[in-house]
Amino acid sequence: MTFELTHTEPEPDVERLREHGADFTPYPVASQLVKAAASLRGFTELSGQHVIDPGAGSGVWCQAVRAHIDATVHAVELREEERLFLQQNADDVTIGDFLKLGVASGAYDLAVTNPDFKRFSEYVDECLRVADEAWLFAPVDQCMRSEADAKWLEKNQNRVQGL
Repeated sequence: MTFELTHTEPEPDVERLREHGADFTPYPVASQLVKAAASLRGFTELSGQHVIDPGAGSGVWCQAVRAHIDATVHAVELREEERLFLQQNADDVTIGDFLKLGVASGAYDLAVTNPDFKRFSEYVDECLRVADEAWLFAPVDQCMRSEADAKWLEKNQNRVQGL
């Protein structure tokens, strides 16, 4: 399925990128993507979902989930300086590395994030282990940077779908 954004993404915030070593998706983009995915997957009719954002950044994905899905949202982020933003948009915040937390299998109904591109395949594997479903909003071609990544994608293409 093809989905066209009505809000174009601005150029990356160079200062924030330099400061945090990461860039953040603008809220209007995250909101449109989560709304479309929730509608397509039937999550708008469900209530009481437990959602994790394993690479929460500034919390825009958490905010978008709460706007479109009746859910309890758990944010996980490496940087302590993002805690104040995350507390505004998530029910629970953990500062730490998602891949090292040891979250129980199937602990969440859904994982929603723009994952760490450098560790994309690891994030997908861990998201699908801890959640029944994962929505990873990322340009897959930018995440697949090595022969190992390409082999992982070929092996797991039934688990990764585009919107």
